[in-house]
Amino acid sequence: MLLNAQRIVWPVLKEKLIVSTIIDITPACKLVVEIALKERKALEVKLREVEKILKVIEDSNKRFSRLRMNTPLRLLCLKERK
Repeated sequence: MLLNAQRIVWPVLKEKLIVSTIIDITPACKLVVEIALKERKALEVKLREVEKILKVIEDSNKRFSRLRMNTPLRLLCLKERK
């Protein structure tokens, strides 16, 4: 529930009034929470995908490092001359 009040002064009638409103914001709050949960789940899925990609890259780097360290000869990349 949301309670709001506003003081109104009518100079012509010299009266002071307080107008109050009560609004049930429960459905709106539930909708906001529902949307936030959906967004969070989508972000968690993306995070898991990124973590998988990083794991593949890390494994590839480890394999390359082991290959480089275990290779007895230096490998050279030569550019072909035309």
